[in-house]
Amino acid sequence: MQLLRAANYYMKKYKRPMVLVLDQVDRIAKKDPVFLGILQDFAKDSADGGTLVIVFIASEGLVPQIMKSRRSAWSRAITPFEVGDISDEEAVKFLQDSGIDKKKAEYAVKYLTGGRFTLLKEVQALNRVNPENLFESNVICYNFYSLT
Repeated sequence: MQLLRAANYYMKKYKRPMVLVLDQVDRIAKKDPVFLGILQDFAKDSADGGTLVIVFIASEGLVPQIMKSRRSAWSRAITPFEVGDISDEEAVKFLQDSGIDKKKAEYAVKYLTGGRFTLLKEVQALNRVNPENLFESNVICYNFYSLT
């Protein structure tokens, strides 16, 4: 497999395992739990080989339960941890700390992002590009809604 060859090359060159991040694994679990099991077995085999670490990211609590049911593959997994949303107050402060004035930060949190860190980072990035018109463009608002 190309991925395993790349992982072996990476290990030889950098003396540490390559990391593959699989995001939105909850979608795979819903659509094809058997395929999720295959991925999990591949992750275990890769971890056993020491050249590839696979990280599973999911937004729902169902995935760890499904993965735990596959005991042999789960044996190499670290304990899962949850990264939740931050409070609205923390979200406003985060945006203010990145140079967005308080009124715009409060608006963004109330109407666009809530405490969802991915969306907060998007507001932060858009502010760097166009700080004067951050909330005056329908295109920018569309970008936020397309991420949800």
